[in-house]
Amino acid sequence: MNYRSALILGAAVLMAAVSTGLSGCAPTEQTVVMRGPDFSQTKDVALDFVQIHNDTIDAFGDAETNPYVYINNLNVSGDNDSKTVTIEAVCMDDTTKEEAEQFAAAAVRHVNDAAVTQSNEYELSSQESFGTLFSKYALTLSVKPESTEDDESTWLIDLKLNPGDEIPLDPDIETYEEEWADERDRILESLQDQAIVLQSSASEEAAAADESTAAETTETAETAETSEADTAESPASAVD
Repeated sequence: MNYRSALILGAAVLMAAVSTGLSGCAPTEQTVVMRGPDFSQTKDVALDFVQIHNDTIDAFGDAETNPYVYINNLNVSGDNDSKTVTIEAVCMDDTTKEEAEQFAAAAVRHVNDAAVTQSNEYELSSQESFGTLFSKYALTLSVKPESTEDDESTWLIDLKLNPGDEIPLDPDIETYEEEWADERDRILESLQDQAIVLQSSASEEAAAADESTAAETTETAETAETSEADTAESPASAVD
């Protein structure tokens, strides 16, 4: 064997050894490939309905900053096992059907958005959508006049929906709230103008009253002076 042949043979043996070693590291059917957690998968989170109730109340804000002043009481509850949500509201007796529907739509959206803060399984509501909470949870929703809240036949809103049912309300509460805010501003501006007019009128009346009082005082003083002068002249006339 010459030098060239020996070199070729040695290279072949080395490549065979490397190939054998690499084949020992290749995965086999028994090899377990470890993977990290898949965060794209969402767990079935148990919702905290006490917190959802509180968040829904907070979402409405102060009575002075929203148009739902006709609502006296609101309660939100739910059950994770039966996948149900209950929204109950008591309104003033003179509340209209339209007002009840506007409030009900706002309540449904606020409840959905409160659930979103607890689980990314659900999507936020919008002017076109009530979100996705009620694709999984059934909804019972009622708005009851205060004096007849025990008489279901008088309820302005009485809905019992299965998961995924279409909610027969308009989710566009923004337009309603903006129109109400504009009307409120116009009313407040009108009241302020009336207050200015009344204040000006009151000032004018007060000034006129002061002038009248001053005139009466002057007249009284003049009358007193005339009376004193007449009294002073009376003895002289008697002597004459």
